[in-house]
Amino acid sequence: MRAEGAVKLRLDAVEIDHVGAPYTGAAADAHLNNIELNNCPGAVITRVRALRGSANIYLLRCPEARLSDLELHDARGPAPRGQNVQLHRSPASVLEDFSAENGPLSWTEDNVSIFRSDRCIVRRGLVSYNNSPTGDGVMIEGSSECLVEDVDAVQQGNGAFAAVPQGDAACGDCTFRRCRTRDTYNAPRDGRAAPTSNGLSFYTRVSPGAKKHTILDCHYDALANPHNLIWDARAVNEAWSISPQVFIARSPVRLAFGW
Repeated sequence: MRAEGAVKLRLDAVEIDHVGAPYTGAAADAHLNNIELNNCPGAVITRVRALRGSANIYLLRCPEARLSDLELHDARGPAPRGQNVQLHRSPASVLEDFSAENGPLSWTEDNVSIFRSDRCIVRRGLVSYNNSPTGDGVMIEGSSECLVEDVDAVQQGNGAFAAVPQGDAACGDCTFRRCRTRDTYNAPRDGRAAPTSNGLSFYTRVSPGAKKHTILDCHYDALANPHNLIWDARAVNEAWSISPQVFIARSPVRLAFGW
């Protein structure tokens, strides 16, 4: 499903399965996205179940988009896709009440990617399973003043949460609040190489002159490398809070349609 130049487009109650995906691994190319919007400011996407897309939802130049009630599975790539959701040059957008689940048949990069999109919010979500050597659960890349809140990341390898510059796009002043990670891995998985970060949990860097990131009331459980929590701690305000806590991850979204 593709749309271009549609202001305030609304998609409600949608189910899409890329049935042409191979049984396992990467799709034939990186453009087989289930939902792809370009230059659609103010788009609303709600109650969507999508499976096996190169990216399940990809928004380019869609500022102030609102995405909610999403059940997303099995992102297939290949690079540069491999996300359940990517917001690309789509500032001031909100992603909420969602689950982004992959598995051994997937070919992932980041479960959720906020790419060159300032002031975005990601909240009340579950990101589950990653087999990319370089992918993260929630990646804020080249974006500033973003908020990630009440999100659980499970079975991640390279990083659960990240906020970093990207090329000439700055990054700073992002907040991770009540984010949790558990059941990480630090070895080859599904025929792909081991994570490049040695089992990192939070990947943080700031641009020169930018405000530091904030990490508040975050928790971890059953990590493959519990001694590798933050990179680089100098990019985070000193009052950061990441502590061990046994927890059960939030339940995934399960949608029921009337057909």
